[in-house]
Amino acid sequence: MLSDASGYLSPNPYTDDINVPRQITLFMDVSMNTEEAQPNAALSQDLMGVELRGIAIVKDGVLTIDAIGMVEPNLLGQEYTNSTIAFHLQAATDVESALDAELDRELDGIAPELVSWTPGAPDAIPTTRQSMHRPGDPVILFFDEPLDPASITGVTLTESGTAVADVNTRLDGTALILNPEGGLKPGVEYAVNVDGVTDLAGNPVAIQPGLLTFTLDSAADTSGAPPTGANNLPGLPL
Repeated sequence: MLSDASGYLSPNPYTDDINVPRQITLFMDVSMNTEEAQPNAALSQDLMGVELRGIAIVKDGVLTIDAIGMVEPNLLGQEYTNSTIAFHLQAATDVESALDAELDRELDGIAPELVSWTPGAPDAIPTTRQSMHRPGDPVILFFDEPLDPASITGVTLTESGTAVADVNTRLDGTALILNPEGGLKPGVEYAVNVDGVTDLAGNPVAIQPGLLTFTLDSAADTSGAPPTGANNLPGLPL
């Protein structure tokens, strides 16, 4: 979750009993990703302003919320699909439990891990990943949890050891996306530096130096290629 779940309770229109379930409406921002590396390329993204509706009931001093909603994630950047999202919460409502929850809350102390990235290492599977990467494609790093947007300002992309000046860096879900102005150059060694990047709890990303390096295949030499006709329709001049 990228934000707190905020919303409102609606009274039950059929009774005045305070112990019966009530209607609840929630709004939240969430970051979607997958446990496996491969599906992240299609599903990792931010879902903003998600609306959920459900019921809330207090029984024996415990608040239970069950809500459900529909989201339309972008699939492979080509189309939108429909998915269902469910939300469940149980919490004690007495004052002592609320104070204890604030003091006993377990803070996130686990650093974000790099799940996969593209174009990937030379020994990645398949071995042609760097050959398949086009100069206009962005460099994408997939992590296992959302990152702090304020911490990505220090992300750099170097070209043969020199920092690239114009790089569009953004977050989408758990993916960190780098898109240099004018695209990547074939046959040039690139490296990504993510020093200072943290998750929402402030835990820094730990990646081995030199891991995020890649070189796109050199452009093919077409100087000796035979001429190709621009028009092959019968009866029309070339």
